[in-house]
Amino acid sequence: MFHKIIVSEPWDFTNIYGTNIITGKIIDIINERMLIFKSSDLIALQGVENKYFALFPRLKEDNFSKESLESSIEVNVYILTSTYCDGMNINDIICNSVFVIIGDIMKL
Repeated sequence: MFHKIIVSEPWDFTNIYGTNIITGKIIDIINERMLIFKSSDLIALQGVENKYFALFPRLKEDNFSKESLESSIEVNVYILTSTYCDGMNINDIICNSVFVIIGDIMKL
């Protein structure tokens, strides 16, 4: 299932197609407060180039339940500084990522 991230901050973000949208797939839901998103295109932000992102809900009351992923969720987006591997633990993901985007994730 494909999703899109609509980028709010940085306000001047554009993808290779000139829009503020990153498309891709949720490849892993780590827990109700963290998921891994793989973009369709390579994205370069803050000196890091990758397709893998860790997403966290911005609001305390939001989570990544099946129902909530059917609508829009405001998220903090971190680009991974390495390739995501199945079985990476939460600490490894957090230590190997950089905060880059505020946006909304929704189903395409």
